[in-house]
Amino acid sequence: MGKSTPTAPNPYTTAAAQAQANSAAVRDSAAYNAVNQYGPLGATTYQRRSDGTPYAQTVTLAPSAQSVLDGQLRAADTLTARAASMARNITSVPLDVSKLPARPTAIPITGTVTETIPSQGNALQTVASTGLPPVPGLSDFGAEAARTQNASFGKAQALLQPDMTQSRNRLVQSLSDRGIPLDSSAGQAELNRLDRAQSEAMNRAAYDSIAAGSQEQSRLFGLASAARGQLYNEGLSTAGFNNDVANSRFSQDLASAQFANTAQNQRFSQAAQQASFSADQRDRALSEALTLRNQPLAETAAMLRAAPSFQMPGFQQTPAYSVEAPDISGLVEANYRNQVNAANQQQQALYGSAVNLASTALGAPWFGRWLGI
Repeated sequence: MGKSTPTAPNPYTTAAAQAQANSAAVRDSAAYNAVNQYGPLGATTYQRRSDGTPYAQTVTLAPSAQSVLDGQLRAADTLTARAASMARNITSVPLDVSKLPARPTAIPITGTVTETIPSQGNALQTVASTGLPPVPGLSDFGAEAARTQNASFGKAQALLQPDMTQSRNRLVQSLSDRGIPLDSSAGQAELNRLDRAQSEAMNRAAYDSIAAGSQEQSRLFGLASAARGQLYNEGLSTAGFNNDVANSRFSQDLASAQFANTAQNQRFSQAAQQASFSADQRDRALSEALTLRNQPLAETAAMLRAAPSFQMPGFQQTPAYSVEAPDISGLVEANYRNQVNAANQQQQALYGSAVNLASTALGAPWFGRWLGI
């Protein structure tokens, strides 16, 4: 028959054995690392149990080092006591800021900004023609021209007519003296010549009178046009003067508004500077009050910081030893696995032999006869 599967190890027994090994390793490490040290400032020693493990450490200072430590502790006690006394005298009353300068929260309004300028009236863009004489036309002053023509022609006729009469009388007398009848061709020729000469003289007088009438008409037209133009120019000058006056008043009002705005801006800037100065003054006063309040705290903290602290003398660093405990649980587990594997292999070998034996028996002749086949 094959070997049966081994029994698994007891975990509690294994754990107890591992714990015992760990404890032994810790005790050995502590015993190896607890090395007494001695130096010029003192010594550090260990108190041990019967098994050699340390349970206490004692630091013993040299007399000189102990004297320094005692002096530092006394100084620290003195400074700490004084700091505690000063701390008891520090007020617990909240900081009173009611007597500080008031903090400005707004800038007073120093006036209003001028945004509009009063109107000085509408600018004159046209010149009214009402009241002006009408514009003279080409047909105006015709009656004056006719009167001038008639007067000029009448004057010329008055001057020429007596001479014409005398000239005709002298020609008639001359013809009569020479015995030339007036109705003869020679007499008619002389009379016709005289009539043509006198007619041309009258025509020239008529032309001159017409020219005089036209000149008078042109003169009157020019005078009327000049008078109307002068009146229009006077109205235009008056409109320009009025516009200049309105523009001057507007410029003065604009300059006045700009001056007022500049003055208002200057007053606002001065008020802002005053507010900033007041705020700075309050900040400085508050800073001084906080400094005075914090001064006792600062002095107390300085005393506490000034208290000496003793530095323990240093010793040579000893080598640290660490004893590793054996892995008992791992060893037990590995041994159990090996036994299980061996049992499994033995069982597999026995099973294989039984299978081979059965195969051989099935193929034998006697097995069939035994079955009655």
